[in-house]
Amino acid sequence: MKIFLSVLLSVFVLGLLTICGFFAYSMYESNQLNNKSIQANNNQEIEHEQDSNDLQLDESQTNTDSTQTSDSPQNAEECLLALIDNNPTCSLDDYSNQQLAGAYESLIDQGILEFWCHPGGDIGAVKRTITESITNKQNGIVCESGDRGESNEEDDSNVVTRDNVFDYLIEAIDSEEGNNHNLIVFQEPKMKSGYWEIAANNKSGAGSYTFKVYTDGTVEFWNGPMTDMSLSKKVELD
Repeated sequence: MKIFLSVLLSVFVLGLLTICGFFAYSMYESNQLNNKSIQANNNQEIEHEQDSNDLQLDESQTNTDSTQTSDSPQNAEECLLALIDNNPTCSLDDYSNQQLAGAYESLIDQGILEFWCHPGGDIGAVKRTITESITNKQNGIVCESGDRGESNEEDDSNVVTRDNVFDYLIEAIDSEEGNNHNLIVFQEPKMKSGYWEIAANNKSGAGSYTFKVYTDGTVEFWNGPMTDMSLSKKVELD
């Protein structure tokens, strides 16, 4: 009988221990699940906060880009107009010499700027040329005929017209040592503001030029895109 009671007591104790162990394990699992849920919620909050910050940064960058786009001129001509109006939203250094030369000539044709004038200066540097013209515009300085060495007295024998423009140009070319106008193909002259513009290229196909022949007989030699002037001389025909 005692043996039976001992066995029964042992079974009861083992069962009690098993039940306690089961409840302890269940509580452990529950805690683990709760921890994982809390961690997941924290991660979601962090990700949401990061997404919000990224969105704010993107909106800020977009606004900045929009502001810069709206404030900055879109092309070289608009840049020159902005500089004329003392609105320094751009720099001449932002554009190539060819872009600046094209914009400069366009504004001259529109009558917004006058051609560069400075006695004894070198107009070969297009940026310096434009800066000088803009300064003249802002200060109301008008290029007088004498600013390019022209005579204030009219000389009918020295007025360049469509009929004799090539006579002046050929005289200017051939008067320079090593030059020969027969090696050059000339295009039709175009009348600009106070001068004839003639595009040309070598018959060999290498090299292009732009010649400007002013009504007073002054001839200028420019490279093709008109970013550099190599020669300016006054021609008088016999």
